[in-house]
This record gives sequence, C-alpha cells and structure tokens, in this order.
Amino acid sequence: MFNIMLAEDEPPILFMMKAMIEEAHPSFKVRQWAFNGKDAWAMIQQQKPDVLITDIKMPFIGGLELVSKVKELDPQILCLILTGYNDFEYVRTALQLQAYDYLLKPVKEEQIKQALAKLADQLDQITLDAETALIKHYVNYGNGFDSKRYLGREVELSYSYYNYFLVRAGAASKLEYDILNPGKEAIKLLQRKMVVDIVPAGAGVWIMEGPQLNEKIIVIGDPHLWEPDTSEQFADLIINHLRRLNNDVPFHVFTGKSVKLPELLREAIDQLRKIVHLCTRIHRSGIYPVIGVAEEQKENYLSPDLLAKCMQLVQENSFVHFNKSLMMWSVDWERKDFSQEKIEAILETIVLKFEQYLGGGQLRSLNEFDANEIISTCTSIPQIVEEFGNYIKPNFERGSRVQQASAKDLVSRIEEYLNTHYMDPISNEIYQNIFGYNKNYISNVFSEVKGLPPSKYLMKLRIQKAKLLIEEHIELPLKTVAERVGYDDPLYFSRVFRNETGFSPKDYKEMLSRQREDESE
Repeated sequence: MFNIMLAEDEPPILFMMKAMIEEAHPSFKVRQWAFNGKDAWAMIQQQKPDVLITDIKMPFIGGLELVSKVKELDPQILCLILTGYNDFEYVRTALQLQAYDYLLKPVKEEQIKQALAKLADQLDQITLDAETALIKHYVNYGNGFDSKRYLGREVELSYSYYNYFLVRAGAASKLEYDILNPGKEAIKLLQRKMVVDIVPAGAGVWIMEGPQLNEKIIVIGDPHLWEPDTSEQFADLIINHLRRLNNDVPFHVFTGKSVKLPELLREAIDQLRKIVHLCTRIHRSGIYPVIGVAEEQKENYLSPDLLAKCMQLVQENSFVHFNKSLMMWSVDWERKDFSQEKIEAILETIVLKFEQYLGGGQLRSLNEFDANEIISTCTSIPQIVEEFGNYIKPNFERGSRVQQASAKDLVSRIEEYLNTHYMDPISNEIYQNIFGYNKNYISNVFSEVKGLPPSKYLMKLRIQKAKLLIEEHIELPLKTVAERVGYDDPLYFSRVFRNETGFSPKDYKEMLSRQREDESE
C-alpha cells in the first residue's frame, strides 16, 4: 500500500479527490491531507509519503514551492501537480522541479486512474530497485545494511524463507571477467518477468549479476518453505524457457536449501559456487542441488591403458593418430556424463604425460597450460576436442617451432596492434586472421612473455586509456568514454573499471573534480 499526501485549499475538492483516488486504485491510500502548503510541509517532515498530490495555488506555501522543498527532502517522493491553469510556464516550472506529472482541473475519474497506474508502476520499480540493492548486499557481504542511509528509504524484507539459484549459461570460467565465454550473451535472456510468471503469487523475486559474466543469481522470498522437489521443478522450468530461446548453449541451475534470513544468503551461495566445476556438464543442460554432491577422485580420470596409449602416440609423433584417438575418447566422456572438472583434469593429465616423455623440450609446462582457458570458450565436447587439438598440434608435430626470439617478435606485434586498435571490437578471429595462429597458441605465447593473456592485457589497457580520457576531458559523458575505449555497454565498462581501479567511473570522475577544486582554492 502506497501512502499519499493530498494538499488542496478547497475542502470540497480535497475530499472529492480523496474519494476518487482511493476508489481508482487499490494500491493507494490518502493518509495525510492539508488545506495549505504550510501544514502539508509540516506533516511531510514528520512522516514522508510515497506520493504528494498538490494544488499550485495555496496559502502560505504554494504547490510549486512545496514540490521544491519535498524534492530537496527526499528525491524519491513522487509529486503530482493539480492546476486549473493551462499555462506552459506552470507546467515547465513543475517539470523543472522534477514533478512526476500534472493534471488539469477539473480532474476526471479516468485521468486519476491513468495517473495512479503510472505512479504505481514507478513506485513498484523504486521498491524493487531498493529491495534488489538490499538483497545484493546480503548476497555479496552477508551482514547488516542501513537501507535508510544508503538507499534513502527504509526497506524491509518480511518473507519467511529465501530460496536462491545460481544460473549459468555455458561452462564455468576461472576468470572473473571472461569476455570470451560464449554464455555471456545467452545469460541475458534470463529476465525477471520470466521468473515472476513461474513463482507463486505474493513471492518476492530479485535477479542480479553473478560472479561471472555468464551467471545470474535468482533470490525468491516466499512465506512458505520450498521443498527440494519444488526448487528442482522451478529450475527445470527456467532451463526449458531459456532453451526455447537459445538451444546452442547449455544452461545450468545450482540450487540449495532455503534459508530463513537474507543475511545467510552469502554463505549459502558460496556453497553453490564450490560445486560449479564439479557438477557442470559441457554437453548438456542440468540442475544441480548442492545437497549430496560428493567430490570425485581425479587420479582415476585416465585409465592405465589410456595413459600407455598417450605415450605410444607421442612416440609415433603423428598428430592425425592422436586426434583420432582423442575423438574416440571424447565419445566416452559424453556417454559417461563426465563433468567439466573431470574433462579439464583429463586434458591436463595428457599434457603432463606428454611433457614427462618429451622432457619439457616441446611442450610448455603444466603450470602454463590451463585447460579451463580452452573449455570455458566451448559449448560442446566436440568443440573441446577441436580446440585442444589446435593447442597440441603446433607442439606435437613441430616441437619448438617458435623460438624465444620469434615468440617475442609475435608478442610485440600483438602488443602494437592492441595499443593501436584498443577502441575497436577485438575477437579471436581477428587474432587468427592477422597473425596466423589460433587463439590458444597466441594466448599461451603472449602469457609466457607478458605474464598475462591478451584479453586481460587489453582490459588493463582500455581502463588506462579511460582514466587518461577522464583526466584530460572530464566534461565527457561516461557513456562516450566507454565507447572511445572499446566498450559498447556502459554497465559492463563500469564493472570492469571498478574491478581494475577500486572506483566506479563516476566516483573516479567526482574524485578528480574535487581534487581540482581543492587545488584551485
């Protein structure tokens, strides 16, 4: 229920409006009213309403002045102006004061209904944004939160139970900002309306970005306890909805036991994160309850027969024979429903055995090979086999084809290209087309020389350029800054900027402005 303050200097009109408002929309109640602006302002200071509806011409304090005072007190109070003056100057002044809308007298019932419907939508969104900010705080930090101080209003969560789901599109990545993960676009299909249409009426629904770019977290507040079957049925509906929209990427939903307090959400979701690699299947979508997940033994991933076969293939020095064997083994991985963690361990074991036989002369060490870099960019097991083959092939058939000197030359060319084209879209295909090597080979050589992969180098370079751009052109809108350094999504740019610098772009810009003001004094 939303509370309205009604200010009108003519009592018959005031009480007529009060009756019309409360009859027009069930979500509104006129709990305060006054016949002049002075009394209205005194009441608002004692108890803030959600909405102020005020006449313009009133004794002591006029409606426009009252709106100005209210907006200074609390910008989130929505203000609706009533006026008998169809004068552009009144309307313009009201809008400059950030009035939500205005109505011309005599007000008709249909006008009130339409205005209240718009107000209800706006207030619902304000409430949802505040609740989401509060839930996000609990998910990230788990401790108490002064909503009045940080959100400008009291926010209360009064549900008996909180259910939580980690939804991911595609493979799990070890990189916090894995811009190459194919699931980062698919996860955007998960929208709040999809969830609201599934859950029981009266449940609270909040969706937020997950720890990875291809993840989202759903929190559902409900007066009733959800049994594990209910959570799994909900997860199944979510996956079915998403698969109808995108059938190219597998979707995964991780779920745990309901908690009674939102402060417990962080610990509960941390438990989900622990099973992500363990449970994820690259070849299919899946639902994974955190309860009852047992850790697998990595040493049993490759049988002695397969290990012996690896050695034989190395001795033959034939990539064709190796690749055929790898494709045959991968059929077994899918048939036995191997997890992402298990497949990563298999690839790393293969590389390790090759290295042991070759004495480190032809393959880079296991410490420099990360199977997750390959698997996180794939959406199927055949694609993993293809990408792993691309990684192995240059080393398998040609040994150390690229000596250290030529490796440094390649890295210098890549570095020069990134420094010149950081503002342009840069994909794996561009690397291959320009430099003639597959993405995994380029990533490994670049990491070996520079200590970080090209994607991370590019991210750091873009943020450096963004900081410089803000410093030299502080008047530029942040959306323009983002575009000039290669980010078409301002929200994603803000996340990367904060992760790299510890400040949001807005905070960084304001900090620079304050420093310059202090220096000029």
